[in-house]
Amino acid sequence: MAERKVVLEGKELTKDFKGLRANENVSFKLFEGEILGLIGPNGAGKTTLVNMLSGTLSITSGDVIYNDRSIKGLKPYQIGRLGLIRTYQIVKPFPGMSVLENISVGAMFGSKDKVYSSKESKEKAEEIADFVGLSDLKNQRADQLNIAAKKRLEIAKALAARPNVVLFDEVMAGLNHKEIDSAVQAY
Repeated sequence: MAERKVVLEGKELTKDFKGLRANENVSFKLFEGEILGLIGPNGAGKTTLVNMLSGTLSITSGDVIYNDRSIKGLKPYQIGRLGLIRTYQIVKPFPGMSVLENISVGAMFGSKDKVYSSKESKEKAEEIADFVGLSDLKNQRADQLNIAAKKRLEIAKALAARPNVVLFDEVMAGLNHKEIDSAVQAY
């Protein structure tokens, strides 16, 4: 049996905020092809952990290994370009831009492996908009979407970057049961 490859590893990750410890010695391994969930009550440090993994917050101690390389200290865009992408709990689409334009940004700038032209980015954005159920809204301004559509857009922007790993931070938060069921069926 072939040994499974570790794609993301947290090693004794700790985050302190001026005397308040949000995470302490968190360790885990994410294997290729695996889906790993993180659960806990509000205030348990879930988003803080995602922020450390994605470079949004500095790490007090410990290390993050992504594809056999330490990414501790890298900027979020550098980590994203390596293929580790995250969504945000509070969605913030690019204001004044359409749904399709928002998704295109992820396609154009998401990966260092292949840079898409604006035409290729738009084609990729069309494909992803269809996949997440936003085709009918693709020309609408993204900042005018309801919360359920904004959550789908957040997923679409992440997928457009062609990630190897996606960190979903409470992607269903704020949705009602019908919207959650609809989103789950779409994927």
